[in-house]
Amino acid sequence: MANIIFDFDGTIADSFDYVLDFLCAEAGKPEGFAREGAADYRHLSMKDIALKLGIPIWKLPYVYFKGRRVMRKHVLHVEPFVGMPELIRRLASQGHHLSIISANSTKNIRIFLRERRLEADFRVVRGGAGVLGKVLPIRRLKHKFKTDECWYVGDEVSDMLSAKAARVRSIGVTWGFATREELQYAGSEVIVDEPASIEAAILSQSTK
Repeated sequence: MANIIFDFDGTIADSFDYVLDFLCAEAGKPEGFAREGAADYRHLSMKDIALKLGIPIWKLPYVYFKGRRVMRKHVLHVEPFVGMPELIRRLASQGHHLSIISANSTKNIRIFLRERRLEADFRVVRGGAGVLGKVLPIRRLKHKFKTDECWYVGDEVSDMLSAKAARVRSIGVTWGFATREELQYAGSEVIVDEPASIEAAILSQSTK
C-alpha cells in the first residue's frame, strides 16, 4: 500500500475564486475586478497572484494568516474538484495511507472534509505549513514507508520542490495553481489532468 500525501487548495479543493477575491480585497481592488481579470491570474501561485495585484512581499505572511481565518466563513461553499471525492474514497478503501499537508489551517480543512464526508478517509491532516514549508512535515509522514511508496500530490511548483527535498515521489495536477510546464520544470515525476489518473499513476509505478 502507498503513503499518499495531498495538498489541499488547488488539489482537492477548488478554492481559486475565493483566493482571488480575497487577495483582490486585500490589494484594494474595486469590486468586480477579480471576475473581469480572472484569466490573467489562473495558474499563478498564491504568492504570484498577491504580488501581481500589488501586495508587497513583506505583507504576505500577515495576508496568508488572515486568509486562513477569513476562509473559515466560506469553506463550506468551496467545492471539491470533480472526481476528487470518489478518488479519495476509492484509495482509502484500498488501504492506502492518506494524509493532507497544507498551508491552509487544519480547522478549515477538517470542516471541508466533514461536510463532504471525507474526514474518516484521512489518517493525518496537518495545516499551517505555509510559514516553515512542507518539507519537514512530509519527512515526518514518510518515515515508516520506503521512498518509492511515498507520494506527494500537489498543484504548485513549491509542492514539487518540497517533495523532491523530502525525497518522496511527486504527482503534479494541472487543475490548480500552476501550469503543466511549470510542474515539469519543477521536477514533477508524474503530471495528471484528472483525479482518476492519480490512482492509475500510483498503480503503474508500484508495479514496476
